[in-house]
Amino acid sequence: MSDFCPRIQAEWLFRGRSVSLHSWSCRGPHGTAGEEKRQRHFEIAVVLDGGFRYRGPRGIAIGDANTAICFDAEEAYQTRHRDARGDAGLALVLEPDALRELVGADDRVGFRDLCIPVSPRAHLLTSLLRSRLVRRGGTAEEAVIEETLLHLVRVVWEGSRPGLRRGVRPVGPAPRERIEAVREIMASEYARPLRLDELAARVALSPQHLCRTFKAQTGVAVHRYLTRLRLRAALPCLLDPRSDLTSIAFDAGFSSHSHFTSAYRREFGITPSGTRRLAGDPADARILTAS
Repeated sequence: MSDFCPRIQAEWLFRGRSVSLHSWSCRGPHGTAGEEKRQRHFEIAVVLDGGFRYRGPRGIAIGDANTAICFDAEEAYQTRHRDARGDAGLALVLEPDALRELVGADDRVGFRDLCIPVSPRAHLLTSLLRSRLVRRGGTAEEAVIEETLLHLVRVVWEGSRPGLRRGVRPVGPAPRERIEAVREIMASEYARPLRLDELAARVALSPQHLCRTFKAQTGVAVHRYLTRLRLRAALPCLLDPRSDLTSIAFDAGFSSHSHFTSAYRREFGITPSGTRRLAGDPADARILTAS
């Protein structure tokens, strides 16, 4: 498709007047930054699997299942994958007028944030919407899809509000780079046991310093951040009604079905089986109020 970089496999799931949606997956070379790219659109990229490092004129950021990256149209950037698994997700594509309304009137049309935390509600809603659109093959009414997408954009954008970043404090460039390295490790290795002392040693920090700096930068403790990655990685498999919940739990790094179910309910406010029922409900309005 001409709208996308040839290294990225992408598909438009919906094209609207103010907001559109496409899925992507990128399994390109890893370890070094890829060629310079430019987005043709203003996009909020919500990662559903894996992760990537973004480098551009607005800075460096890690996109993973807990953090969305906001791309400005025609802004040059590079991405890097830590391993061959790459990344996959959904991009919410905003027309300039819709972006102005979202971020507020400004002389410059663009995102004020490079990255924003993705709340449990936002991630669940994104996954449910993708499942619904893929299953229906785009046959739902356009007005219903666009209304749902505009609602989703607002829910995702809530992560940019200062009140939702409680506990986040500025850290220096060197500590920030080490915490970003830890986030890269967790995004690619979440499914295996990751001890705190191992993570700390891999970025040349003490466990105490890692805990303190990680929470200062992200607002979340290391173990909770890792648990969120695991739960969100499980969602695409969970929404496949043929998949086995116990296998999903083990594949995501949980010790048992019950451990997975308990953590899932605390995170999303709904059980795994309840999520499956919600995804299969024919009433589109249910998605609007999910979680």
